[in-house]
This record gives sequence, C-alpha cells and structure tokens, in this order.
Amino acid sequence: MKPVMAAGQTPVGPLLQAFFIDYLYGQKRASARTVESYRDTFRLLLQFLRQTTEKEPSTLHTRQCWRCYTSVGHSGQTDR
Repeated sequence: MKPVMAAGQTPVGPLLQAFFIDYLYGQKRASARTVESYRDTFRLLLQFLRQTTEKEPSTLHTRQCWRCYTSVGHSGQTDR
C-alpha cells in the first residue's frame, strides 16, 4: 500500500516520470523529438526551480512548485 501524503506534498519526480513514461510514450505514442523537446523544457523548469527555491529538484514537492509559480511577477522575477 502507498503511504498517504498531505495535500501538496506529492514529490515532483514521480509525476514527471509518469508523464514521460505513461503519457508521452504510452498514451500519446510521441515521437523521439517530441519527448526530447519536453525533456529540454523540463530541464529549464527544474533549473529555474532550483535557483528560486534554493532546493534540489529531487526534493521538491508540488506545493513548493506552485508557490514558486504564483510568486513570479510579470517581469519573470520572483517576489522573494
């Protein structure tokens, strides 16, 4: 049985893995180039999250990502 997690405490890593394996490869049957494009985009996002949260992407949870997303102003800078 999977452990129950508090709302917003879902690790980001398994969600990304499921997106690539289950959705892109399994359901959408995406081409290699499409998958590479998504991979590259997520790399940029994870680099941004590392800089703005000062945490390694492997330790991030959905709530932390949402907070970072909602704190970005129109200039693309965070409201730290």
